[in-house]
Amino acid sequence: MHSATFSIPAVIIFILALSVSNGKGFPVQDNDPLNDHEATNSVHKEHLPDEIHSLEQLHKEAAERNSFKEAEAIAGRIKQLIPPGRVTETVRDNTQEIFIDKAPEEPEGEWLQQNNSVYQGSLARAEGYHKIVDMKAGEDGNLYLAAIWKNASYPTGLVSYRSTNNGKSWQYIYGVYMSSNYIGNISMLVESRNNSIADSTRLIIFYNRSSSSNMDNANLSFSSWRVNGTGYYSGTIALPSAGNEMSHVSAVSDGAFYQGATYFGAVFTETTNDLQNKVKMHYCRTMDWGATWTSVVIQTNYNDFCPSADLRKGSPDSLYVVMERRFDSDYIALRLLAIPFSPSSSYYTYFLAGADGNQYRNPCITIKQNNPADSMFISCTKNFKVTVFSSSSPGFNGTNEFSMPGASSVYAAYTHCSSSPQGSRPFSVVWSTYSGDTVSSSTGTNGNIHAYVKKKVNSSDCFSLAMPVSANTSFNGTNFTNCAYPGAASQTVPYGIFSNQEGLAVLNVKLIPEALYNPAADMLNRADTITAILRRPVSPYEPIDTARAVIGISDFNCRFVFSKMVYGSLLISVRHRNTIETWSNTAYTIEFNNTDSTSYSFAISQGYAYSYNQVKVQNSPVRFAFYSGDVNQDGTVDGSDLSMIDNAVANFLSGFVKEDLTGDDFVDATDFAFADNNAAKFVTSRFPQ
Repeated sequence: MHSATFSIPAVIIFILALSVSNGKGFPVQDNDPLNDHEATNSVHKEHLPDEIHSLEQLHKEAAERNSFKEAEAIAGRIKQLIPPGRVTETVRDNTQEIFIDKAPEEPEGEWLQQNNSVYQGSLARAEGYHKIVDMKAGEDGNLYLAAIWKNASYPTGLVSYRSTNNGKSWQYIYGVYMSSNYIGNISMLVESRNNSIADSTRLIIFYNRSSSSNMDNANLSFSSWRVNGTGYYSGTIALPSAGNEMSHVSAVSDGAFYQGATYFGAVFTETTNDLQNKVKMHYCRTMDWGATWTSVVIQTNYNDFCPSADLRKGSPDSLYVVMERRFDSDYIALRLLAIPFSPSSSYYTYFLAGADGNQYRNPCITIKQNNPADSMFISCTKNFKVTVFSSSSPGFNGTNEFSMPGASSVYAAYTHCSSSPQGSRPFSVVWSTYSGDTVSSSTGTNGNIHAYVKKKVNSSDCFSLAMPVSANTSFNGTNFTNCAYPGAASQTVPYGIFSNQEGLAVLNVKLIPEALYNPAADMLNRADTITAILRRPVSPYEPIDTARAVIGISDFNCRFVFSKMVYGSLLISVRHRNTIETWSNTAYTIEFNNTDSTSYSFAISQGYAYSYNQVKVQNSPVRFAFYSGDVNQDGTVDGSDLSMIDNAVANFLSGFVKEDLTGDDFVDATDFAFADNNAAKFVTSRFPQ
């Protein structure tokens, strides 16, 4: 139990000029019955030196150009201007390391019909806490995932994973265990200190931590480590007053616009230990990657829960925080606070939605990270139905409320939304049902996200008492939705983490490398690795994605899982270590319209290869194969390939070598004969110009 009051820090750089005029802020909606008391408490201003804002900008500029002494001097001046008692140092904790020796889970396949398994094992949760998994896309193009872990030896811990291929597979990064503590909610950031140094990217995970399994007296802590699993540090940021606990937390940063000068922090609530009454809302932020923190209390005098925050880039920068405002069990409204990104107790309240008899629950906000911000999006449940809000102007002026088509008959438990700053269909939302049977997704443009509904993206049951999460990745102007969710051993026990990604698609391709084929047995002499390049069907036939697969010995099938699928008509080119690169015929395009998997067979017809560039290797059943002999992979079988094979024969080369065309682990005259025959035919790769 914690009985001491902890002084919560704060860095204040600029006061957001918040107008109470309806013309500049959120208009009060006609269907939102406000009492006089709430209306008069919709704005609070704190007067701080204007110099703080200009100094903050100078500090960022100095840090970005690596002028560290100058940046340190400016930071010192900023702290002198901050009211006393708001800046504190991180209290380091004794969190210990985890070592996991199990191999990463292999992807299980097809927005795949069978979800990828990120982790198979127990997860931890506390009653009243719903964020036990989080996922973010990094500036390095990778996906990162964190979760609250547990096993028989330790109450809780944190584990993290990375996907470098848009969720096709996941690798364990690092973890810590809490030897005598429990974790409630988590919220993660992925921030790069230098985009030219990949391992400088850090995961920063904020969480509520308590010595009690019911989370009484929980503090706010954080842990951070590099994406290569090094550089771990952690500590306590804030302690609650006696009888209270830090509960819901939402991490925020301006890292989309800065690297070394990134400022990050969190908005979080302090509630009574029974989670029935909000005591305070806090906002903390660091200028120095977690060494010191500056915090303020945002006191609205209302029962505000479940804050979700995001940065609005502009002049000045600000945060928008959406939350539940609980008047009673049948009247739970949505309110949106605009607060300065430079920590200040100033705020302005936008009256987003609410009426007696309606319950708006568990909101989530995402703001496109443009400069300046041009659109925002909120998802939540309204009377247990999926509901979204969108606005194409800063401040949510002209906000539109939509009920999600296709989800009107579904009782939703949680929603989560995310966005990308560029590309088509920048907004995404996922939601889960109360039964845990279904996790669904939708993606689209501002005000039109409901037009693209993808139902049931989960193949395993979702733990219905925890929120699924989403993140957006982009490729060639196309955005993809990524979803992760905790699995369920039962609807009271979370177990395992699963993921699914839009853009993951399976292409089954049947093909035969000529020299590997044994006509008498109608099978290959050995399995081998094949590479397929997915391409657009028109000149210049640019590549979209690359995948590798092992060819089946008896069925000749290669199961390619692509991670950046673009739906429509496509071509593929196929490479093998000693055969001619072969393209699909432009007359027989590959179609991925409204499906997650499709098939293509080179083996059954010469015409499925561009320019009929195959050789018949069996009459009954009919089999066609890719020409063998291109040992040096220059696109032609010629004297240079023959020379390489001849030298290998002379040196009695054996084993898994590219000169062994037949796959018998020995280079001999049989291999030379295949190459010599194809060289005489002037065999070369053929592809559309």
